[in-house]
Amino acid sequence: MNGSIFDGKAREKLQARLAQLGPASQRHWGQMTLVQAVEHMANQLRIALGQLSRPPQASILHNRLVSLLVIHVLPWALPRAGRLAPFVGSADELSASVSTLADLLSTVAEQGEKASWAPHPAFGALTGRSWGILMYRHTKNPTASPRP
Repeated sequence: MNGSIFDGKAREKLQARLAQLGPASQRHWGQMTLVQAVEHMANQLRIALGQLSRPPQASILHNRLVSLLVIHVLPWALPRAGRLAPFVGSADELSASVSTLADLLSTVAEQGEKASWAPHPAFGALTGRSWGILMYRHTKNPTASPRP
């Protein structure tokens, strides 16, 4: 079962993970700096809230069955430990970005699952339930521990 940012306990776990991030945190996903990764996660929340607009992307993810599988069923792979270098960046810049992301998580949670959400650029129109799970998984993975 996937968590959702609309679930208070799941959201608290995300907030706790985010609070532990620091300039020396190990990179677990992609090539972004830690600040870039946090801003990327925040932008997903801004898109859901309609605060940030991105043009739709032509993608198989617009297929309803495919989007349901990707968001709700299929595992999102984590890289193996030791493959990626530590994040680098300023502690002040990181602190501000994490604070913004935490505020956005709270704002989205206050809207609730039943609210009206903007379409996702890659997935198209999503229910609140799907947005909640997608945002949880998207925020959880870059802060998760890698596989051994």
